[in-house]
Amino acid sequence: MHAFAEPRGGGKTTRCHWAVLYAVLNGHSPYTVYLGPTQDAARRRLKSLRKTLLYNTMFREDYPEACLPIVHARGKHSRAQHQLFRGEPSGLVLSGDAIVLASTGLPYAKCDQTVLDVAGMEGEIRGRNFELPSGRIQRPTLCIADDPQTRGSARSVAETEFRETVLAGDVRYMSGPDEPIGVIVPCTVICRDDLADRILDRERHPEYQGVRTKFLLTEPTNKKRWDEYFDLRRGALVQEASPEHLATVCGEFYREHQEELEDGASVSWDHRMYDGEVSAIQHALNRKFEDEAAFMAEYQNEPLAKGDDPDALTVREVEGKVNGMARATVPIRCSALTAFVDVSQDVLWYVVCAWEPNFTGYVIDYGTWPEQGRRYFTSRDIRPTLKNKSPQSAIEGAIRNGLDKLVDSLLSRDWKRDDGADMQITRCLIDQGWKDDVVCDFCRQSHHRAVLMPAKGFYISPLMRPFAEYRKEKGGMVGNHWRIPTALGKFGIPFVLTDANYWKSFVAARFKTSLGDAGCLSLFQASAARHRMFAEQVTAEWRERVEAKGSGRVVDVWQNPPGRDNHFWDCLVGCAVAASMVGIIFATGDVQQKPRKKRKATYL
Repeated sequence: MHAFAEPRGGGKTTRCHWAVLYAVLNGHSPYTVYLGPTQDAARRRLKSLRKTLLYNTMFREDYPEACLPIVHARGKHSRAQHQLFRGEPSGLVLSGDAIVLASTGLPYAKCDQTVLDVAGMEGEIRGRNFELPSGRIQRPTLCIADDPQTRGSARSVAETEFRETVLAGDVRYMSGPDEPIGVIVPCTVICRDDLADRILDRERHPEYQGVRTKFLLTEPTNKKRWDEYFDLRRGALVQEASPEHLATVCGEFYREHQEELEDGASVSWDHRMYDGEVSAIQHALNRKFEDEAAFMAEYQNEPLAKGDDPDALTVREVEGKVNGMARATVPIRCSALTAFVDVSQDVLWYVVCAWEPNFTGYVIDYGTWPEQGRRYFTSRDIRPTLKNKSPQSAIEGAIRNGLDKLVDSLLSRDWKRDDGADMQITRCLIDQGWKDDVVCDFCRQSHHRAVLMPAKGFYISPLMRPFAEYRKEKGGMVGNHWRIPTALGKFGIPFVLTDANYWKSFVAARFKTSLGDAGCLSLFQASAARHRMFAEQVTAEWRERVEAKGSGRVVDVWQNPPGRDNHFWDCLVGCAVAASMVGIIFATGDVQQKPRKKRKATYL
């Protein structure tokens, strides 16, 4: 088992091409499967392998027992079907999806009836076997999964999870119950937490012994001299210098100051450079100067996230932020319980949090209704769904039935504190961003209506006035970056508007706070695998700090990449808002802002 990522152009695919032929022709692997990101990509690789066996004359001299039958069949499957060797069928197969080498019986032949098969990651991988002339069933012994993801699948959590499952299940068990299989995965990291990024992580997948090779191993230390070099290069490019003139100008400066420029820098391939460049270090910094994002992805295998944030939460941070409390147990110093329900088409998502007065928080429970019975799933593979639970109802009725069942189970139960006392949820918010009429009617009519309230996240841009600066209106309420408007809205029920950007940054900071410090947010005791889905949803969004021109006000703008579930993240943020609504205050930065009193005018 081995996975490795190298800089673009390092020859991963070429080496795998020859490794497959070496394993097949020398009898090291009686049945090899070449796995591509798609079926078409895998077939192109098989076509390339067949051309090597057909046209490479030097190869033919070394392995005549494998190449000559293909040459005599002219590389065509129709001719191979009728080919005879010493009066017996040779067994040669040259189809679009497989190559089965001829059976010659020659004493030096090590590859008789050796199978070379191809498949796509989304194709039929299970059940692959080949019946030998002796009647014995041969199963795969080696799999080369060459770049098993596409650019599109890398940006989809569901697709990434699917392909990770294929490698872990379908591929690993192709060899059957009594034989091991070798799996080699040459890959490229396209974006953060994609398939390649996961299997290269030795803590997540230690079985692959992942190796991530960078081109630029260490950065140069003399930044000032490099700034001079880049200014010179930029000026030449602006003046539309020819490639020859650019190489001459930059080359002269580089040679003159080479020792200073390369101080502290090192690369993994000393001879990789373009014509006109002095060294591989110059080549690396030139590529980084042109486009740092492309350089980090293609050369370093560490792609930058869009709006890359050094303080961004990681999956490992969240899933590892556990306390010693059992699930559904409230710590003794907590004074409030809050819950939030996020409504989607197929399922209801919920999170329950316990809070100390200083905003130290504990996620004591989370899940879905209906329960999925699985540790990991996505919005694309929900089963059972709300409609399954209410087959006779339209989607509105199914949501209403789900809210009845879920909210009653959360608000009617007693949550045990670790000193034996019983506590109940103080405030439960329900997202009204989708099917707001169903949510508002439910909150108004439920016998738990004293605790329930619809909630809606609101985008506050740097140019807009934050909720904290609103004046309290008669019949309304203004809190810490949330407000309850005076008007009841079109459904005749109070609702809360929240500054989504502010509260997402606030909750992210709570996860960054160390255990034991005031304002820390942690999860109930469970394994990292148990919290994996929750952690991935909590880290699904990325933020970008935007400054308003003129005022200088800076706002964290949070965005959710398409295809990534963020329901538990929304629920967690909603629980924090609900905590603020019931009086939980973060002492160092969450003080409620009171509106300034209006001065009375003085007339002379």
